[in-house]
Amino acid sequence: MVKDKTMIRDKSITNKIKKTVVGALAGASMFVGGEAIAQEIAQNNPQPPQEIQQSQQVQQYQQETQEASAFYFSEQERKFNEASYNLGFYMLWKDQNLDGKVQTVELFNVQDDISSDPKLLENAVKLTQEGAKLSQEIKPHNQTYIKKIKSKAKSAEDAYKKDSSEENKQRLRKALRDSDGTSRQRAKHTIDFSVLPEAYQRIAWKLLYKVTPHVEKVFLAEKDPNNLRYRTELIEKGDFSDYHSFWDNGGSWCFKKEKKKSEQWKDELCSSHPDFPKKVPNAGQWPSSFTQEDINRMKISSDDGILRHFVNVVWDSTGKLMWDSINNSPYYKEELKKVSKELEGLLNIQGIDPSLRNFFLTRANEFLDLINPSPFQAGDLAWIMLNSIMGTSPLEVNAGFNEEYHGAFAMIAMMEMTVGVVDQSYTQVGQKFKPFLQPTEDKIGKWLGEDYKIHNYSNFQPPIVFANVVLSGDGRCEYVAAAWKFPNIVPYGRDEFYKNLIELNNITARLNLISLPMAKIVMDEKQLEDLSGEDSLIWAVAHEISHGLGPGGNYKTKNGKKLQEALGEYAHALEEAKADLLGMALLGQAVRLGLISEEEWNKALFSIIPSYLRGLSYGVDDPHGTGSILQFAELYKAGVIEETPEGKYKINLDSPKLYDAFYETALKIMTIQKEGDYSAADNWVKESQKQLPKLLQEKHIPVIEEMPRDVYLWYSFTFSLNVERDMMQGMMSETQKR
Repeated sequence: MVKDKTMIRDKSITNKIKKTVVGALAGASMFVGGEAIAQEIAQNNPQPPQEIQQSQQVQQYQQETQEASAFYFSEQERKFNEASYNLGFYMLWKDQNLDGKVQTVELFNVQDDISSDPKLLENAVKLTQEGAKLSQEIKPHNQTYIKKIKSKAKSAEDAYKKDSSEENKQRLRKALRDSDGTSRQRAKHTIDFSVLPEAYQRIAWKLLYKVTPHVEKVFLAEKDPNNLRYRTELIEKGDFSDYHSFWDNGGSWCFKKEKKKSEQWKDELCSSHPDFPKKVPNAGQWPSSFTQEDINRMKISSDDGILRHFVNVVWDSTGKLMWDSINNSPYYKEELKKVSKELEGLLNIQGIDPSLRNFFLTRANEFLDLINPSPFQAGDLAWIMLNSIMGTSPLEVNAGFNEEYHGAFAMIAMMEMTVGVVDQSYTQVGQKFKPFLQPTEDKIGKWLGEDYKIHNYSNFQPPIVFANVVLSGDGRCEYVAAAWKFPNIVPYGRDEFYKNLIELNNITARLNLISLPMAKIVMDEKQLEDLSGEDSLIWAVAHEISHGLGPGGNYKTKNGKKLQEALGEYAHALEEAKADLLGMALLGQAVRLGLISEEEWNKALFSIIPSYLRGLSYGVDDPHGTGSILQFAELYKAGVIEETPEGKYKINLDSPKLYDAFYETALKIMTIQKEGDYSAADNWVKESQKQLPKLLQEKHIPVIEEMPRDVYLWYSFTFSLNVERDMMQGMMSETQKR
């Protein structure tokens, strides 16, 4: 893995510099006459004690800055800029006066919507300074902290029930907001771009600071067309906790939903905005009066474009339903033009792989397509064919409408961007598993019968790339993925073309910060003691490969419906469970062929219990929960997972069904997928809920349900001195031209 070089910027070195400087000054008084000279200077230049202190602070700051000249940014500047990025401001501070104070004339890359209002800019600076303090205090929530926050929420709720005054209402709002925040741990990722050739560093810098601001604005507007206004209002109000929560969640609404219908009123009060704004129906993408019946009528429409993921549905002047390109949305059309312009501008940077240049140009043009209902296929294929797999493009980049979770009836594609440093050592290991693809697909085809159309991977095998990544848009705010099968929305007519991206930093963060703490409560201590975040990486590879096996994506089921339509709310859960199980079966084959060691196989097996626990904490109302319930119940019945005398759970390495249980359960899922059998899926899920171990249901799940389930992302970046200096000089020149 890429080594973290941030240690050379550690504060301990600054402290050593301070000690050296202080020691040198102290030594000066030991020279003959040194002390007398110092006294004479003091007598001739009398200063009040406070001014002396301020003068000393300035001198100390200037000294530190000079000593740190090996780096373009001082530690104070770096912390400010880090917070600015993670709070969605993207402004960069260079302390040209060397006084340690942020002056507006020292800020560069300030976004137009903030720079146009002096008060707004002032508040953005204050919020950023608070964020810089927070970054130094980031640490995992423990159960004591979570109980304390939830206790405050309960007290606020009781007070509000007795007296529903505005003061108590706001107190409850903030308490619910903070309680919702405990559902995630904060993962601190350092991405070292300095290991890349300078041309790729410049590309990464431009993507992070010039493209990301517009990607985030498109994403926010997609979730709710009023989100950009809400963001401005929160900056104006200046409450750091409110603004931070809004930015983390991609809107003012909380993630966690109350399970009891009697308590759903709390969802409306759980907000980062003091005015409690309500979501615009259908996220503004479809007519607000739309119902599921309208969708059903549209499905029989002769206009195929109306059901694509890349369209907005509108009423025309005659009252007829029409579709319009997602790129033509009035809420973010101008932002997409800016994304396009910035991507095209990257072509001016010399020394990058032609495949990356081709992707930037293709995707830039696609964002300007206002006619095509599926304009992104060429760009998706260009991204798949990036030469990062061969090592000639060490930067992994994807920008586009990739997800489909938040629009009306989960049909609107969502904006996001990925920028990452490819880890070639892991990427080469991942290639070992590609030969399994076609033989396993053929084996599945024989099981499912002649009416199943077998995928042909003989001419193209999907690439597998490992990278430490920076996410923006949907990937930053919603479920933080550990790996992707891209395109998430299959290019029309080319569903055999995709690429697997394994996100190293997210995998390790999620296992270390989320799953392993749950496992300490539920899992056998001996199997848990040596487990770390990296032990699930090999399973993640096999999982992503398995998404391309069997029915999936746009597969047309036996009843003539597309898989997602036929299986409804179970489609996503079954697909993820299939990939989990089939992936573990592939690892079993890899051991037999000597491609991985038995120890690696065992560690991967041990990592499935922590992974399932995270899903179980969501419950059956979430696809992650549904899939984990199915798998845990089946493996428990098969004796692969067993309960220990201490009331914990472990993998039975001696189980005679250790391999078969994974493969057979995966085949059961694929049979349901092929048939499009909703009833079978529904019955299986309900039975599995009952078949979970009683101890797990009654003792452990209630505990892990209250623990963090995902991560918030906080990034810091490392670039070489030359790149930081040159890119900042370019931003300074831009500012002067305005």
